[in-house]
Amino acid sequence: MPEVHSKMSVHNDTVTTVLSAESRLSREVLWRAIVMPEQLRHWLGHVAEPLTEGTEFVLSYLNGSDHRVVGMVTRAEEPSTLEFTWRFNGGSESQVRVDLEETNSGTKFTLTRTGVEIDQAAADAASWHAQIDFLSFWLHDRIALGAALRERRNELIGQYEAEVANALCERV
Repeated sequence: MPEVHSKMSVHNDTVTTVLSAESRLSREVLWRAIVMPEQLRHWLGHVAEPLTEGTEFVLSYLNGSDHRVVGMVTRAEEPSTLEFTWRFNGGSESQVRVDLEETNSGTKFTLTRTGVEIDQAAADAASWHAQIDFLSFWLHDRIALGAALRERRNELIGQYEAEVANALCERV
């Protein structure tokens, strides 16, 4: 998944972000990477059990920070769609949806974030973009150090601040 494409839009007082990337890997390989604890720990964080429909989870990050996420899987249709709630550090709840669409050359990976507060949207999008980069690194046998997430997010945040500003200008 070499290049991540993004689109942001504002709905009422929240932002929806869509991040997509192409992969030569199969949906089944990507599915395991987004639901299985032993694979999630290499690119996103630590969870106790597989992300199956109805599962409540607590995710702790790779970099040893005290940040944590509480969520619940609301939909899991193997190997195509995973949806879950996302509450970062006790903040407001938002949603994450991952769609894995089979293509002629592999899989289109699309992550959609909805319900993100406007003032958090740029950092949130930059963080998810960095996580998708880390997923790609790990799937292609490269190490993604958890401590590097903040650095990668900081490299990307300006891009997403501009996208949020554009989305606010286009808001109806």
